[in-house]
Amino acid sequence: MEESHQRAIACHELLHVARRDWLLNLLEELVLAFFWFHPAVWWAVRSIRLSREQVVDSDVVALRGARKPYLHALLEIAGMPRATALPGPLFLVENQLARRVALLVKEVRMSKPRLIASLVIALAVVVGTGWWGVKTFWLKAPSGLPTEFMVGYASAGAPGSNVPSTFTYYKVGDGVTAPQPIYKPEPPYTPQAKRDKVEGAVVTSVGVDARGAVSDVKLTAVSLSKNLRDGLDESVLKTLRTWKFKPAVKDGKPVPVKVTVEVSFKLF
Repeated sequence: MEESHQRAIACHELLHVARRDWLLNLLEELVLAFFWFHPAVWWAVRSIRLSREQVVDSDVVALRGARKPYLHALLEIAGMPRATALPGPLFLVENQLARRVALLVKEVRMSKPRLIASLVIALAVVVGTGWWGVKTFWLKAPSGLPTEFMVGYASAGAPGSNVPSTFTYYKVGDGVTAPQPIYKPEPPYTPQAKRDKVEGAVVTSVGVDARGAVSDVKLTAVSLSKNLRDGLDESVLKTLRTWKFKPAVKDGKPVPVKVTVEVSFKLF
């Protein structure tokens, strides 16, 4: 390669060294290792790396005062055979040469505010899609076959009553907020219920303590087709005991409450 091209490439790599971009690359690889399954994370990292390369491209042109040799250097490296040993192995690793060249040709500088804005947007996308994924998909796969699952919960009971506990359950309302489920796996269909095609609803009274754990579960009503339970009531009771809630609050403090949980079973 011509000396001017070599100097342009060396300037690019030395700017990465001066900026300590190797540390950022390391952190990004760690993020990708933990979130290898998340397409939004891969997109965000690729966008961040493209922005970083564009900033360095612009700085190279500004420092050397010559745009054409640098563009020729990029194109010359891109045209080399894959087997050729490149002076900078990561120089074109992201295969984003066309966008980098296009920005250089337009003479648009990636300003610091623009870079910060792109990073903020990328972070917002990652956080937003992660939150949506957690809210949409179960964190634990249900053991039953596909069912239509519906849960409704509301305030029930009054302070005190026949419960085997050492504390008093409050009633939702009048300053007492409702507990919010944060972990609620589906009660699975039992093999017998699927075989007999049993459908219907199981209504329970659930006690939620001040830590958000289920402290008491009782059946209050069972309405299943063919007058068969086939273990569905036991399935509901067993599963609800594993639920976790954000506890109810009264006067800024967590308190135990009772709620009604209705589980509907319907085969597709």
